[in-house]
Amino acid sequence: MSKKILFLGAAPTQMAPLRYAVEQGHRVITCDYSPENPGHKLAHESYNVSTTG
Repeated sequence: MSKKILFLGAAPTQMAPLRYAVEQGHRVITCDYSPENPGHKLAHESYNVSTTG
């Protein structure tokens, strides 16, 4: 059973840990206000919401 990992942000600076989590077989979920951020494309699930309020 794979673990789920929630990333609060999907910006280019988070691509390395996002990619690593996917390569390790984890289910990746991203939350970020910008739908254009590249981490959303890599994630299994993504949500366009602000994580700062």
